[in-house]
Amino acid sequence: MDRFWEQGLISRLRPYEPALVVTAGEPLPAPLAAAAADGAARATGRPAVLVAGSGAELNGMLPALAVADADSVPLVVLVRGGTAADLEAGRERAGALPDTLRLTEPVTGWNTRVDRPEDLDLVLEAAFTDLARRRPRPLLIELAVEALPRLTAVPPSGTASGPAAARRWAGAPGPAVGEEPAGDPAAGLAGGLLAGLSGPGDGGGDPAGGRAGQTGADGAYGDPAGPGGRRDGTAGPGTFVDRRWIDQVAAALVRGRQPAIIAGGGAAGAAESLRRLAEILGAPVFLTLAGRGLLPAEHPLAVEGLGATPARRWLEEADVLLVVGTTLSPAEHGDLQLKGRVVHIDRDAERLGRNTPVWLALPGDAAPVLATLARRVEAEQARPGGPEVYLGATGPEQRRQAVARLKDDLAAAPPAVAQAMAGWLAGLEPRLTAAEPGALSVAEANLLPVPGPRSLLVPVRLGQPGYAIPAAWGAVRATGRPARAITSLAGLLAAAAVLPWITSLDAGLEILIRLDAGDAGEEPGVPLDGRPGLPGGVTGMPGARGGQGLGSAVAEFFRRAAGAFQLEWDEPGPRGAVPFARLRPAGPAGQGPGGF
Repeated sequence: MDRFWEQGLISRLRPYEPALVVTAGEPLPAPLAAAAADGAARATGRPAVLVAGSGAELNGMLPALAVADADSVPLVVLVRGGTAADLEAGRERAGALPDTLRLTEPVTGWNTRVDRPEDLDLVLEAAFTDLARRRPRPLLIELAVEALPRLTAVPPSGTASGPAAARRWAGAPGPAVGEEPAGDPAAGLAGGLLAGLSGPGDGGGDPAGGRAGQTGADGAYGDPAGPGGRRDGTAGPGTFVDRRWIDQVAAALVRGRQPAIIAGGGAAGAAESLRRLAEILGAPVFLTLAGRGLLPAEHPLAVEGLGATPARRWLEEADVLLVVGTTLSPAEHGDLQLKGRVVHIDRDAERLGRNTPVWLALPGDAAPVLATLARRVEAEQARPGGPEVYLGATGPEQRRQAVARLKDDLAAAPPAVAQAMAGWLAGLEPRLTAAEPGALSVAEANLLPVPGPRSLLVPVRLGQPGYAIPAAWGAVRATGRPARAITSLAGLLAAAAVLPWITSLDAGLEILIRLDAGDAGEEPGVPLDGRPGLPGGVTGMPGARGGQGLGSAVAEFFRRAAGAFQLEWDEPGPRGAVPFARLRPAGPAGQGPGGF
């Protein structure tokens, strides 16, 4: 199939600075390409672009799109369709889905078809504008053959061109989703076009300002009481937060006995405002997996995870809880019994209060809302008499002391992870890490050191084997930072097509593979059957595990095949309490702290 149209398409995408552009088929098959785009978008907060050359490739991406939709990952999916006449008539075509738009509607924010080349730029503008202003999620554009862009000029001598160059190109670092840089190319005609591209839950309204009281920048609502309501216009470009709501929340937090904050991945762009608010209040910040890194682990108010018994008890007893950037999914936290007044902040109004009843819902972007709230809390605490004048209220210093006692209780609580495993995980080098739920539990993930926000990519709700390796690969491509993938043997087998491309990365990528009982070798360098060791440090021979099952066969295959991928395999051995093996680039580039 002629795929040189992809290079012309990528030239149209450059002004939007996507995190990464990944085409299905080369170098990665469609499911792995989708996971790579997902990892790039999670690690940067910017939209990544997926290009499918056929309906068959799109079909392979559908599970990843469902994961991205559930976890609010910004993706733009471009799929090649048939001719405009065929698409309009619904004719079946070889290698095409019967009805692309209908089949992808449940897993996309909206989807549309482009029949004319002159409409392509408008629709791309609409897509990137939407993702900057509303909840991140996959958006899909089907391109008729007539709308496919073509190369209009011969590239200069020495310039790479064609599909290979398209695969290598990744957008330069740009603003996080939700920010509006000067000269944003998505600032013109997209607002009007978006009115006709409503998807599930959009209500058909114009997100750029069609509803009264709704701002065009982030979907936050203002003036709930009609004319006369004050707006705080200092929160951010185009963002208006009704000050009466903020004043209510500030008063509740200041006058509370035991306030608490729960922060998730949706607050990744608001780390500084979150830290300032917590320190003004003296309130603990409970971090979900996606929110880890918003506060350093050593911060006196940071609490990693919500699952430990002392943490859950504190949250149940809290009288005011500020929940920002998370839906509190039971898949990660179980059912939380929150008895206090819950204030929920999220860009997506439909997700407010989804998993727990709320006292006040604020649909808005975390960064401007928290910045405004921190100022109002500071002003409230500065009022004569201080917060202690209210019956039962506590001051910031009392709260800090209570949080210190909570952290002591957490340190003394029975460990949810075996001591040897916990020590090993905590001692790993802080890296951007992608993991699969089947390879790493929530309790184990909370022990991993992270270098900052957007550094732990774990699709807890819908993650499948084969996600971690391509997601980490995509994250390295998009950020230039070293990364780690934590997977199972099933995930390693599913993602084997990525292995040849690991050594070409500028930054390192190591893979940790969780081994089942019987999958680990006896001792590094000691053959299981008494015969001399194999080249490259391979230990053991096929069948040496006495029929331990498919897992042992897969582990043995990759032990023997690692050298062909220019990778090294090592593992701690059966007497260690760490059931992991590791693959990493061979030679000095693969060396570094955090090993076995």
